Amino acid sequence: MPRDLRSESPFWLAKSGFVHEFRSLKEDIATDVAIIGSGISGALAARALIAAGYDTAVIDRRHIAAGSTAASTALLQYDIDLPLYELSGMIGRENAVRAYELSQQALKQLIRIARDINAGAHFRSSKSQRIATDAKGEKLLEKEFSAR
Repeated sequence: MPRDLRSESPFWLAKSGFVHEFRSLKEDIATDVAIIGSGISGALAARALIAAGYDTAVIDRRHIAAGSTAASTALLQYDIDLPLYELSGMIGRENAVRAYELSQQALKQLIRIARDINAGAHFRSSKSQRIATDAKGEKLLEKEFSAR
């Protein structure tokens, strides 16, 4: 049955339901770091902080990963929101290239983390392409090609 992409029911919750339920926080706790939000960003921050030796608590008013994480497409890509040529104009070429390199490293690290924790996640690499739909888009693609 096809799903409406604008549905109020995120795909991953509709597909798998809630993975785990945790009890509500009913008393004060002492912790080095409190992370508000249990989505992918909160989970990755907690993982890094715990590995660094910090007592860490993750707090969310909803079920874990029930916000924007549950609504994601699960498409992971190293490209960031700005084309390299545009980012270079904003922060300099060296910093822009470094941002892209760090993004590629982060993607590889996510794959390692998923395998390390046996998350059952399945990754498949895929080539992608950019397509210009008009002359302006073609010029922008040429600019990005040159920058890369």
